[in-house]
Amino acid sequence: MNMSASTEVNIEHIYILVRSKRGQGVDDRVKQLCASPLFNTIRRVNPAFEKKIIPIQGDILEPNFGISSADEYTLIEQCHIVFHSAATIRFHEPLRSAIQMNINSVKKLLSLCHKMKNLQAIIHVSTAYANCNRSDCAEVIDLPSIQPKKLLDASEWMDSSVFDVLTTKLIRDRPNTYTYTKALAEFVISEEGIDLPIAIIRPSIVGASWKEPFPGWIDNYNGPSGLIISLGKGMLRTMLGNSNARADIVPVDIVANMMISVAWYTAVKRFDLAEMNWASYWQDYNIGIKKYVLREDFDHIPKYIHHCRRLKRIQNILLFSLVTLALKLVFYKSFRIRQILISMLRITLTLLNTLAYKLHVRK
Repeated sequence: MNMSASTEVNIEHIYILVRSKRGQGVDDRVKQLCASPLFNTIRRVNPAFEKKIIPIQGDILEPNFGISSADEYTLIEQCHIVFHSAATIRFHEPLRSAIQMNINSVKKLLSLCHKMKNLQAIIHVSTAYANCNRSDCAEVIDLPSIQPKKLLDASEWMDSSVFDVLTTKLIRDRPNTYTYTKALAEFVISEEGIDLPIAIIRPSIVGASWKEPFPGWIDNYNGPSGLIISLGKGMLRTMLGNSNARADIVPVDIVANMMISVAWYTAVKRFDLAEMNWASYWQDYNIGIKKYVLREDFDHIPKYIHHCRRLKRIQNILLFSLVTLALKLVFYKSFRIRQILISMLRITLTLLNTLAYKLHVRK
């Protein structure tokens, strides 16, 4: 979201579900999050923006997310828009765990949302690969071969080892438990959230930022980031690939903007990825990963990009000079060849001059 524009929107509070991690409390985790360079732009405009972000202690694996009665009351009375993107994104998560995190969490969310008095929109973040086992994917929700309710009931009492044995038969032609459970979560929404204002978005592989708040922001090793790091570290030297294949990468700021746009049910702002310079985007992506891995200051990314582009221009000038020198050494040794080239150049210039004159007279 454009940070300067966001200050014009009167948002009272943003509640986020956070769990304690490695002995770090939810308040400390939110402070660490807000200290990220990601928020530098909004921080300059509104230094007190952190006061609007209220952490709700909980966990998607706990009953009712493990939130307190007071926090639940606050959400029921004051929450208007819900974004749900919490999930396990491990492709080969054990099926029992994936069911609990990707399907059961959706059921809990819908149960909570049914109680909200001022609810205007729920945005569920699915994946473009929810129906990757099909050759044609439309904006529809497919009927599953097994009802999610049966799997959820079984996950409550069945041992994980039994699920592991049955995984291949259950997911059938899907590549992993991630895509399987994300598809089932969509079906749960279609069944139990039919009377709620819900929208589902299906982003593909989410990569580094394109423009906002600056190009190349990244803070994890997911998706292509791990691949680029492996290449940069020299751990991965070769790999099998298809030069004609198209990478299903979507920048994180595009996804965030789309979530906000869908939440407000508006089509005022449209995003045209056709205008994106993919070569420049991948350069920014690599720079962002380098900054993240080496723990360098993200504020210097714009200067670093400008410096890289200057070096690229110098490289092009040097390459052009070398090619010119090589041509001169090869062709200009013979006086006769040099005269022929000069004559051809004169003829070309004469033709261009004549053509330009005729066009001018015709005008």
